[in-house]
Amino acid sequence: MQLSFWLSTVLPNGRHFQLQPLAEAASFRRFYRLQMDNGTAIAMLAAPPREDAARFVRLAHLFRRANVPVPRILAHDATRGFALMEDLGRRRLEDAYREGREDQAVSEAIAHLHTLQRLQPALFPTYTATRMTDELELFRVWYVQGRRRLPMYPGWRKLTADLVQRVANQPTAVVHRDYHCQNLMLDGAGRFGVVDFQDALAGPALYDLASLLHDCYHHFADEDIDRFLGMYLEHAPFAFDNARLLLDLTGLQRQLKALGIFARLSLRDGKDTHLPYIAPVLHHAARTAKRYPWLSDFGGWLTELAEAEAPT
Repeated sequence: MQLSFWLSTVLPNGRHFQLQPLAEAASFRRFYRLQMDNGTAIAMLAAPPREDAARFVRLAHLFRRANVPVPRILAHDATRGFALMEDLGRRRLEDAYREGREDQAVSEAIAHLHTLQRLQPALFPTYTATRMTDELELFRVWYVQGRRRLPMYPGWRKLTADLVQRVANQPTAVVHRDYHCQNLMLDGAGRFGVVDFQDALAGPALYDLASLLHDCYHHFADEDIDRFLGMYLEHAPFAFDNARLLLDLTGLQRQLKALGIFARLSLRDGKDTHLPYIAPVLHHAARTAKRYPWLSDFGGWLTELAEAEAPT
């Protein structure tokens, strides 16, 4: 294995190590934990042309300089897509949630989100309305027509145009784009970490908060969403007109995109790892849509999809 040989050349004195594969992500990147006599590290294989290891390394350095707690890069070979980095541990926010530590975990995530949003958006490519629309099409193509083989919701084109216009009409900030409980680390000592940051863009300022509070892997009660939103707004560098509406619409766009990605992972890539999340995400998206009269019919349609989703 080329990665193993490369690691043996960059570790001090050819240090002995064992590689343990980590859970596959929704991408073509592969991660391994190195078990060594004096500790652990994480190795990444992000082979071009499907992945861009150089951008990963560049953003890691940029974020660390801005005090965003991403892993320290120990060595890299961008040409071959190799990187060796600091191990931020095994505990993620979803572990803290299971232990009833939601308040601590979310407050940490919001504090570090404020740090992330101090970066200059001009340093990043723009998360365009066209890209948001294309992401919504993943839901139509891969979930509704691909996985379920159903006709699309009749008002889909107008709905997506209205949704994207509203989501895009908010202040611009640096957005991680996957700021959720499986990409945020919190160890027993309270040390916070951020991973899977390589797709960061300049986009809607509430996008990462929507990823956190409308999480595809954890459900928050409405009153908790309001409370955590207030916590964010207390120190946010932006002003919003009807922040809860914008948060919900941004979360809905993201969840519909995720449903398309989950279906595509199964149909195209042969990975069924995310199928169990489809029904809960559909139910969550339906509840969000039903909060607003102009989306209530669509919310009812999403509920029908959720109830008919076969157990996996």
